[in-house]
Amino acid sequence: MPAKKNPSKVVEQFNLDLGDGTPRVDKFIAADYKRWRRAPSHRDVPPPRARFNGADYVPGRDDPRLHGQLLRVWSFMRDGRWHTLREISDATGDPHASVSTQLRHLRKPRFGSYQVNREHVGRGLYRYQLGPRVRPVNERQVEML
Repeated sequence: MPAKKNPSKVVEQFNLDLGDGTPRVDKFIAADYKRWRRAPSHRDVPPPRARFNGADYVPGRDDPRLHGQLLRVWSFMRDGRWHTLREISDATGDPHASVSTQLRHLRKPRFGSYQVNREHVGRGLYRYQLGPRVRPVNERQVEML
């Protein structure tokens, strides 16, 4: 019987590959889809590689950058603790506006339907927490990987 993957080891390998656009990241996501469906509230499962959009969006130019941002934000936030945009931005090296956008993307079904909690700290400052996935990703979205 083949040995089971050590999830923590796979996630560490995944973190080293953030944003480099290698197909190995997509294969990891597709291979672990069954585990993902069995544990729909698990925040340690990375978001799927979904299609971004926008008026100036060019897939070949923008996908590696945007998916890399999404993975860096998810990777930092998966500890379940509260973080401000500045903390996330400093940790990931991404601009505040990009961090805010990726947190919004993480809430969308095509990016994993994560629960992203927001709390007002004061004087216009908010902090964010990545919670469990709200609902599992459907089969059609996996085919888009």
